[in-house]
Amino acid sequence: MAIRVYKNDEFVFDIDNPARLAGLVPLEEQDEFSLDADDLAAWRAEERLNAVRGEAQRRMMALLGARNAAHLEIKISNGSREAIRLLRKGEANWTQEAATSAAQLDQADQAVEAIRAASNALEAMDPVPKDYTDDKYWEGSL
Repeated sequence: MAIRVYKNDEFVFDIDNPARLAGLVPLEEQDEFSLDADDLAAWRAEERLNAVRGEAQRRMMALLGARNAAHLEIKISNGSREAIRLLRKGEANWTQEAATSAAQLDQADQAVEAIRAASNALEAMDPVPKDYTDDKYWEGSL
């Protein structure tokens, strides 16, 4: 996302992060520069949405014991593959171990869906609350 930068009300360049302005303009000249307010507001909103998505991912990683985002995807994929195998086998043919596995997979799936639902609800808020990490927004996913 581009944020337009103006010097004395004339456009000069775009930046992708408002913090970059300090590295591009000497301190003694920074008062002459301004950021487009609409661009800056859109950038902040996008950053907040990304932060909410990151929080959802962090919660799913904790739930499933994943080391990182790639490991989370592997765990979700492996769970889906196991669920497909169980469905193919048919519930009538499950051992006690398979039934336990199915129950655990179902519980994990419901918890992941609750996290995703909480994330979607937060993303739909305008504005996204600054305290989006507070458990009160994620209660259904705990």
